[in-house]
Amino acid sequence: MTTDKRIEVEFFVSYAHADDEYSDPFLDGFKEMVAPSKKYRFEFWQDSVILPGETWIKEIRNALGRCSLGLLLVSPAFLASPFITEEELQKFVGESSKPEF
Repeated sequence: MTTDKRIEVEFFVSYAHADDEYSDPFLDGFKEMVAPSKKYRFEFWQDSVILPGETWIKEIRNALGRCSLGLLLVSPAFLASPFITEEELQKFVGESSKPEF
C-alpha cells in the first residue's frame, strides 16, 4: 500500500451560479491540468457539495476557514453578488486574506 506524500492544497471555489455554463468547463479543464502534479494534491471545494438539510452558511464558512487558497472566477455576476463580496471575497483579497503559509 503506497501513501500519497504530496502536499494537499484545498481550493475554495467562488463563482456566481449564473456563470455555471462557463465555470463548469473551466474547472474541469483546470482540474485536469493540475492532476499530474507530483508535489501537490489539489482538492476543490464548491458549495455544490452541501447536502440538503445542512446549514448552508455554516458549511461555506467552515470551508472558507479550512481551504488553503481561493479560486475566484470573477465575472459581472460574481461582482454583483452581495454574498460573494461580503462573505467570500474578503477572505482571499485584502489585508486579512489568505494564504497564511
